[in-house]
Formats: sequence, structure tokens, C-alpha cells
Amino acid sequence: MPKTQLTIADTVLPPLEAWIKLHQEANALRDVADSLPNATQAEIEAAKSTFNKVAKTFARPDARAKYATRLSTYYPTLRDTPRVFKAANRVKEARARIAEPIAQELYAVKAVLANLTAKDDAVKAAYAKADQAQAKADTALAKLPQCVQDLSGDQRQALLLLKSWKRDGNPWAIDFTPEGEKIPGYVPERTYLAGIRGEVTLPTNGPDDKGYCWDGEMRCYSTFMHPALEMEVTLYWTKAKSEENRRNRYDASYVKAVITDSRYLTPDHSLHALKPWRHSRIPEAVQASYLERLDKLPSDLEGLLIHGAPGGGKTTWVCAYLRDVITLRLIDAQEKAGEYHSKQHLNVYRVHVGNWSRQMLTWITRDFDTDRDVKLPSVMPETIADSESDYRPVLWLEELDKITGKKRVTDDLLALVDAVYARSGLVIATSNYTKSKLRDLVGDAVLSRITGEDRDDPDKFLEWDLHKYDSRTR
Repeated sequence: MPKTQLTIADTVLPPLEAWIKLHQEANALRDVADSLPNATQAEIEAAKSTFNKVAKTFARPDARAKYATRLSTYYPTLRDTPRVFKAANRVKEARARIAEPIAQELYAVKAVLANLTAKDDAVKAAYAKADQAQAKADTALAKLPQCVQDLSGDQRQALLLLKSWKRDGNPWAIDFTPEGEKIPGYVPERTYLAGIRGEVTLPTNGPDDKGYCWDGEMRCYSTFMHPALEMEVTLYWTKAKSEENRRNRYDASYVKAVITDSRYLTPDHSLHALKPWRHSRIPEAVQASYLERLDKLPSDLEGLLIHGAPGGGKTTWVCAYLRDVITLRLIDAQEKAGEYHSKQHLNVYRVHVGNWSRQMLTWITRDFDTDRDVKLPSVMPETIADSESDYRPVLWLEELDKITGKKRVTDDLLALVDAVYARSGLVIATSNYTKSKLRDLVGDAVLSRITGEDRDDPDKFLEWDLHKYDSRTR
């Protein structure tokens, strides 16, 4: 029964092309060997027999000549004797009458034999070379998938046409999608990032605008009717490998360095899976609208202030958002460097303002003689300003209302926010206080930097007031 479907990866195309070249080379060498004039074994044996006969005939006068030469050499006194003289004359006569014609015949037969032998050796060498090339082709064929080996030579040639079905690195498979076929929807970016982290199995989808489909294992493929093969071909593209590598090499430690509470690292706390919390005092419809807005935050956002009563979802939302930010940056780092580097600074910081301000206050009021072990907080203005990262800084000021200490601490907090501001970064601040109470606590300078009150581009700043939805703080 003829094959009607074929599933391969595009990585099979280069070795398939190599096999075709080797196969063609072997055939060409065999054609050359077939075209060479070949001496038959009978011709060679006949030439050898003639050569041996002539050589024996030539040996007789040649032996007489050697005898006379030795005689005249060893007995010079007898050189002129009648016996020696008579022997020498016989040798001369024999050479003239027999030896010289036989010698000429001998040389001619020898040349014929050499020519026949050379032809035979050349043909043998040509066939040996063709056999070596065929052995290489057979080895290359054995490395191809069995489904490709099962195809005929002409079908393999036709399969290689897939190499030309790419445009700007993308397959044209979308052109082969049957009309009227229902195309599944795309995988949202948040779901895709969750797939990178291994939190979900992605649904099959596609083809997209580039002709790609995706299966549940994040492998990229195209399915179409191959006109030359007259069968349906599912081709997995090399891009699938990079997607698998992204998932397999995802390093959760980068996320855990920012999201330290394991409660916010579960799959259901991922942005793609977040749903309104039915126990919240904020209506579920309102929660859903904010989750949708969180999913579509502009890439050039510079300030986001979320304030509301405890339990409204502020920490959950920001943790989910930052997980995706870090995942995207890890993917980008891999694209640039070819792999993840432990020294790759992703420029995402989380500062619990209460702890940070206490550390700063301890540092400011320390005794230089006795408090030598007191250290600065890990995130300081210099940390952000001196960062060599290619990514713009993202700073989360968690529980901004927990700031404590002197005005000096507030000034240091402003310097921290200014460091992010200077690099066009993003400051996210969460607080249980209302905006007016926050202003009294941290001052206009810090708050205006976060909310963009003194900027002429307010679209880069957002304020989400959750207090108005909570009866406890209205």
C-alpha cells in the first residue's frame, strides 16, 4: 500500500542533500568505469603466451653470444684461433639472421601486454573508486529516518524541494493549507511564557502569519500537501529545537531571586492562569478588568502605583507580572548569547521598603567603632546606575507605606527611584495606604516620580486605586 503521509524534521534535509550528492557521485564514477576500454582476460593470457614463446626463441642465439663473449674474455690468447674465430662468426650470423628480428618481435609483444595490463588496472581502479563512493552513499542513507529510506530515489529528490519552500527563513506552508480548513487560534504570549517555564502543556495551534504551527511540546511544524510526492507532509522546523532549548534550559533561580515567597511561584499564580479571587472584597468583574490591563501593560511604562487595602491582590499581580518579565529577558539573553549566563544581570529588583529603610537607618546611625558588621542594603542607587545590563531597570517598591526613619531615608529612597528614572526604567510601587496618606509619608518628590505628575507624557504612568472598590476604605 503506497504511503500517504510523511512526518519528518527539517534537520533531515541537509543529510538528505548530502546523500543525493554522494549517490550522484557514485553513479557518475560507475559510468566512467563502464565507458573505459576493457582488456579481456583471454587477450591478456594470449599476449603472455606469445611473449613467453618469443622469449624462449630469443634465448638460444643470445646464449651463444654470451658463450663466445666469455670465451674471448677468459682466453684472450685463443682469440685468433680457428675455433674461436669460427664460433664468433656463427654468433654474428645467428644475431643477424635470428636474434635481431626475434628481439623486435619480443619488444612488440611486451608492449602489447603492458598496454592490456594497464587498461585492466585502470578499469579495476575506476570500479574500486565507484564502490567506495557507493559505500559512503549507503552509510549516509542508513543515517536517514526509516520513513525517508522507504521512499524511492525520485521521491527523495522531490522531498529535497522543501529546501526552496522557505522565504526569509520562514516556510511557505501556509500557502498549502486547504481552503476552508479551520485554523486554531494563536497561543497568547502569557501562555507561551508559562510553557517556557514548564507550567503548562501548550495546545496545538497555527498556522500563524509565518506559516508555523505549534504542538503541545512547543515543537514548530507545518502540514501541507506535497505536490510532487502526492502525499501529506508534516515538517517539523528547526525553530522547534530552539523552543525546546528555551524550555529545557529555563533557570527558575532567576525568578526565585526576585519572587522569594514560594506561594507566588505556583502555576496557578502565573499571569496566564490568574483568575479573580472570589473571596476578595473587590468585585470579580473589577479584578478581571485589572488582570486584563496587567496583561497588556505598555512596554515603555515608567511608573505603576497600585494602592488598596490588604488582600486585594496587589502582591499576587506584581509577582505574576515580574515572572513574565524575567522569563522574556531570559529568552532574549539566550538569543543573544546562545546560552544562559549566571552573570547575566536581568536588571529586575524587588525592594521591601520596610526592611530596606530599617537597613538604611541602621547604616546611617551605626557606630564606626563597634558596628563594623553593619552593611548597606543590596539594592542601592549605585546598583542600578552602575549596572552594565542591556535591559532597562525594573524596580518594585513593595509596601511603600512601611518606610521608617528619618528624612535621610526618604532622600535615599528618592535617589533610588531617580536612578531608575534616569535610565528610563519602570518603578512599580504597591501600598495599603491611600494616595494622600502616601504623599504625607514619602513626600511629593518620590510620589510624583512614580505617578508622573510632573511629566508631560502621562501615558507612561498608571495609577490603580483599589480603595474605591473596598467598602472598608471608601
